[in-house]
Formats: sequence, structure tokens, C-alpha cells
Amino acid sequence: MFSLVLRESNFDETNLGPSTPIDVLADAVEDEKPRIVWLALTNMIRSRIQDREIARLRNAVAECQGTFFIAGKSVDSYDGEGAVRCGTMTELSAREVAVVNRSAWP
Repeated sequence: MFSLVLRESNFDETNLGPSTPIDVLADAVEDEKPRIVWLALTNMIRSRIQDREIARLRNAVAECQGTFFIAGKSVDSYDGEGAVRCGTMTELSAREVAVVNRSAWP
């Protein structure tokens, strides 16, 4: 759904897939410098390693002045700062549309 909203808004979106490791996402953000990044948390965060990987991803998004979304059924297991949290896909889409609409991005 997230990809469809971006595509509808004429963004060049790239979906790295549902099982992409977080460190690979962070590498992709550092390389590609996207304006919007989202992470779906299907399973609860259970380790400091996962926390550090998400922090690295969040920092990479901040460095390229992007917006970082976290959504999914385990969104409440993330207690870090710097992310737009969305509990449902409807909320995620509404917040994404608001971010897309408030900018004059090419």
C-alpha cells in the first residue's frame, strides 16, 4: 500500500522487499538518499542489535533529510526517537500522503 501511494504521487519508489535485513536497508539509504523510508515491524524488537540497526537506519534517513516511518503490528516495540509511528496501514497511508503533499518535491 505504501508503494502504491508513492507511485500515485509520481515518486520513483523502490521496494526492497518484506524480508530485507535492516542493515541492508540502512546501506541502501546511505547510497540512494531517499526522501521517504518505511520499515514494517511484524515481529517485536527483542535485541539490542535490532535497536542499533534501526538507530543506524534512522540516522541514515536523517542525514539525507528524509522522513522515517515505522509501521506494523509490532510498532509499539520500537521506543526510539526520530520516526513517524503508524499502527495501521490506513494511518500509515494518511501520514505518508500528508508528507508527500506538504512538499513540492519533483
